[in-house]
Amino acid sequence: MNTLSSSSSASAFVLYVDHEGHPAPLSLCYHATASRRLASSVDRHPPSTMTEVDSAYCPQCLSFHDATTASNLGYCPKPTCRLCPLCRSVASIVVITNNNNNNTNTHNNSDNDTADTADTAVAVYQCGNHHQRCNWNSKSCGIQQPIVRSSNDDTLIEAEELEKVTTELGIQCKQRTEQRNQAAEEQYKSLLSTLQGLAKDQIKGLRSTTTTTTTPTTTTTTTTSTPSLPSRYFPTMKQRSNNNFQDGSEGWSVKALEDSIQQRGRLYMAANQQPIGEYESPLVSLEVETTIHPSLYNVPVESILLQPNQICTSSSSSSSSPNTLETSLLLPLPIPLRPRKSRRCRAELAEGRPGILLKPKLNPLEGDSSLRTGHGQWWKKDSSATEVVPRVSVSIHASDGTRHAFLLKVSNPTLGLVRLKLAPSNYRGEKDCWDNDPNNNNNNNNTNNNTIITSSSLLEQILVDPLTQQTVDAQLIIPIAVDDTTTANNNTESNATTTITTQQTETSTCELEAAEDSFLELGKTSDNMPEQVAKWDAADVLLESKLSNNHSSMLSMKLIGQKKSVAWFEVVLMEPNQTTATTTTTTTMSTSSSSSSSSSSSSLYRAIPLALQIQVGGGSWESSLVQTQQLEEDDPKDYISFDVVIVWQNVVDELTVITL
Repeated sequence: MNTLSSSSSASAFVLYVDHEGHPAPLSLCYHATASRRLASSVDRHPPSTMTEVDSAYCPQCLSFHDATTASNLGYCPKPTCRLCPLCRSVASIVVITNNNNNNTNTHNNSDNDTADTADTAVAVYQCGNHHQRCNWNSKSCGIQQPIVRSSNDDTLIEAEELEKVTTELGIQCKQRTEQRNQAAEEQYKSLLSTLQGLAKDQIKGLRSTTTTTTTPTTTTTTTTSTPSLPSRYFPTMKQRSNNNFQDGSEGWSVKALEDSIQQRGRLYMAANQQPIGEYESPLVSLEVETTIHPSLYNVPVESILLQPNQICTSSSSSSSSPNTLETSLLLPLPIPLRPRKSRRCRAELAEGRPGILLKPKLNPLEGDSSLRTGHGQWWKKDSSATEVVPRVSVSIHASDGTRHAFLLKVSNPTLGLVRLKLAPSNYRGEKDCWDNDPNNNNNNNNTNNNTIITSSSLLEQILVDPLTQQTVDAQLIIPIAVDDTTTANNNTESNATTTITTQQTETSTCELEAAEDSFLELGKTSDNMPEQVAKWDAADVLLESKLSNNHSSMLSMKLIGQKKSVAWFEVVLMEPNQTTATTTTTTTMSTSSSSSSSSSSSSLYRAIPLALQIQVGGGSWESSLVQTQQLEEDDPKDYISFDVVIVWQNVVDELTVITL
């Protein structure tokens, strides 16, 4: 008999399936107003949502910018919002003296040079990470501003003087940036004018150059216009003949191509041999393994290359690294703005509805954090599924490799009552898996073909934890509930078949009360768990499932208990033996079954789909604003079905019980 053990390493997750078939955590799902589908923001193709940038804000000063400030090119224009060019930390304006700073001004700028004395105090940009590794400040690149101390006390600086110095430092940064980018702007303007001239000459050639051709069978003469480019851009045939451009139909020569490659190689070698600053840069082969000091791991490349006293060693270079490097061109960087995005549902947009899922406010400081939901906090509209859709979680999980038992906890997050139930799901994996599933066509015609009890699909790199960004590969198990009325005819050897009638097993409907405020529950010691749930034993459930009939349902679900806004469900899954489930199968089906079984056994995670059915109408789930559809008279209740996927780590040898 299997031994019972507990483990905390394994875990189980519950994912919700959006309308594109992608499983995602509930925190990344959205429910549009009055919609019968879910959308998610997971990075899967094709996406179920789209984003639009409404505004942007600076993470340092929290000032917001709209489309009218597009001239800033996505950066904060304030002089106090600057980054260190080495480690990308936030740089702050500090006051230093020449005695407390050993850096010298290596940039000779006639407009910004100041006469430093021993007692002169200057304001510079200094990296906020200077206490650990980075010791950069803007004095090395010539951006500094003398500061005048207070006349009453030499240790004090007036606020007006600080504001003036801050403005002057911002002006210096802007001037130095424009001066540095002047050559690039001139090159761009020259390239633009050249392309404009090329386009004009091409249009002139189209208008002036014509050729006349006459067909030999008729006397009709056709005049066509052919594009002709000037000879100053492309050589003519005469020029090509003088330059040995004779090979090929276009006039290009293989010898000319080889000469061009050799010339580029010589230029590359000459460029690598030129010294950078005062030091030569030796060539390092990419085939030689290099070693980096452990203290330089996860450090920006600029910090390694441009920091003084660098500790980077290489097995191929014997020369010592320089103590100081040229940093006069490293200017303080402006802080990039963070966009404020609105999100919309693609399916709702395709049907002509707005489908707004998330709409932020322009001002990041606007909002009331004391409100219960996110609708009045920092969003104009927030349709997160965590505020509308009931939350399903795994409380206890027990497994021995082929039998799995789950205790699911379903809670109501809304302020109104919700009626719901669990049922089997028709989810077969993502859409790419549906197209490649050879057993997909057999789901609708079970009476005419040999029935396969389970079919599986591989969910690759699905996100299960958005906080830690944990992704797993899970084998999707497709259970089909089987009725006890199984007929078999084994007397006739020629027609030895087994007919299995499937049935849809679902739980009873439970009514969950409105959710209470979590702050009101603080200090209460009473347990909200019913007695049936507290006495639920996973080992006993698996033992009963093992002793049950062979023709019982492989997937069984039932309601254990409920209290206020929480309900608990029991889900038991049995993985049958494919050889005993069916009497006869075709060669194709047996091959598919064996490959599915081998791939399933090699997977560390398993997954099973369920359907969360929520009743609409009659006072149930009124916060969703979903309109009730016209149904048949025998079943007047309207249910919305959301597919959920339970993902858990597979355990093969021993019976493991995990309490989450």
